[in-house]
Amino acid sequence: MSTWERLSERLGAESGGITLDWAELEELTGDLPTEARTSASWWLADVAERPEATAWLDAGLRVSAIDPGTSISFVPGPVPWAVAATPPPLAADLADPEPEPEPEISAQTTIPTPSDTWARPATTTPEPPVEPSTATAPAAVTSEGGSAPTPEAAPTAPETMSTSETGPTAPGAASAPSEADRPTPRATPARTTSGGPVSARTTPERPTMATRPDIVLIEEDREQGAVAAPAGDLFIGPLFAREKAYARWTGAPWFILSGEYGLLAPDQVIGPYERRLVTCSAEYRAAWGAWTVARLELLAGPLRRARVEVHAATMAASEALRPHLLGYGAYVLEPLRGLSIPDRIAWYDGTVPRTAGLTSHPAAAGGDPITAALGDAARALRPSDLLAGVDPMLRRPGIYSWFVDDAGAAQLTAGLGTRIAPGLIWIGQAGAVRPGSGLSATTTLRNQIAWVHLGRSVRLSPLRRMLAAILVHDPQSAVTDEDALTDWIQRHLRVAIVAPEDVEHLAEAADRASARLAPQLSVDHADPAVRTLLREARARFDGFDGLG
Repeated sequence: MSTWERLSERLGAESGGITLDWAELEELTGDLPTEARTSASWWLADVAERPEATAWLDAGLRVSAIDPGTSISFVPGPVPWAVAATPPPLAADLADPEPEPEPEISAQTTIPTPSDTWARPATTTPEPPVEPSTATAPAAVTSEGGSAPTPEAAPTAPETMSTSETGPTAPGAASAPSEADRPTPRATPARTTSGGPVSARTTPERPTMATRPDIVLIEEDREQGAVAAPAGDLFIGPLFAREKAYARWTGAPWFILSGEYGLLAPDQVIGPYERRLVTCSAEYRAAWGAWTVARLELLAGPLRRARVEVHAATMAASEALRPHLLGYGAYVLEPLRGLSIPDRIAWYDGTVPRTAGLTSHPAAAGGDPITAALGDAARALRPSDLLAGVDPMLRRPGIYSWFVDDAGAAQLTAGLGTRIAPGLIWIGQAGAVRPGSGLSATTTLRNQIAWVHLGRSVRLSPLRRMLAAILVHDPQSAVTDEDALTDWIQRHLRVAIVAPEDVEHLAEAADRASARLAPQLSVDHADPAVRTLLREARARFDGFDGLG
């Protein structure tokens, strides 16, 4: 029979962390349970599941590293709030800001709505307010209704809550939380089905401080580039591209879950690898979960009361993380839990604004007004939305710039064999006349975009020809004919326009902007190494008729 008082006294005498070898540990505790001698996860449970945890929690310590049979390390750290007597107050004791209105849901919405699944450390009293994250990276202040648990509140085991149209349910629980207890869900925005412009009321809004997560975790993808790259760019699958766009859109710090590396920052450079968490043993996944969450707290700061949104396509990653996140006192939200990959893709496409994955060119701000406008991704619209509008510039000669989103950039990267980043890929002009010729321009921006670039002919449009030459080498793009290419452009490209008064010098203005902004698919202004690949791809492509 184990006795834990001696271990509690030993840890209570330490002002900092301590590492005990296994012999000393067993000398203090006596005979340990079999699971404690063989499983690291036994030591990472909270007091609700493992009363012995009070031996280190009461001393203000938590387990930081465990090698069963060899050693165990304890370090100072936050006690999970489910067992804390009194949670600390909010910074400056300020009230949370009022949340902005959620986007209105239209009856035309066809995007599947997943169950808003979330998990939290359960108590018999309402949850305390969420304090601002103390992570070094930018984090959001979130709002939760209710009051702090009292010392008399007996915590119960962590539970997972699911809500649906029929109301909240709590599998295996005696009762479900009230609406006041729940984190504010993010509504699925509406999309029009007519191809016309999306109204401001149905355009998804960036999550507010009261609704967005503090941390977003997305899962690795088996589709990877062939060479070492930042983790955020190494994975090139369509689902990962959308997960990344969503994570960036929230404005919260985000990380990548990796079966090989545990937790990856987006800018951490790694090479391709084969280990997938779903193929690993249960023992590996248990150790992986503890390691990954410990590293998350190291990189993002204390997880206590942090809203951690997990976008894991596999249950292996989700189940490995949840108990450890809860053990650190985090709120765990899984808005897409249980959805298939096609439904996940549809959800991301309906949730993230079309311009969220577009990156303005860094050189745009320092250029002339025309260059600045062409490099500003915020001005870019979906081609069909632009053409359906009444912008008077469409009836005039002008200059246009094309931007690609995250998913489209991933497919261009796969097809070309070198990285194409989300952002500016092309600049062109419509209606330029020779200076001093006295001629009037006859081509307008509308004609050039609608009839040339969307006109279903790679022979007439240099942009279409370049895109086709690249995308036919990536099966994920599904670009095998003119119609498929037009659909791809509508899905993944956005276009911005300007119409200068000086039509005679339109070509010079376009060249000047291209030289400064260096569109990624320009054979004249792209990076020299990329130019070679672009010329080779264009030379090999002889139209869709030659495919087979």
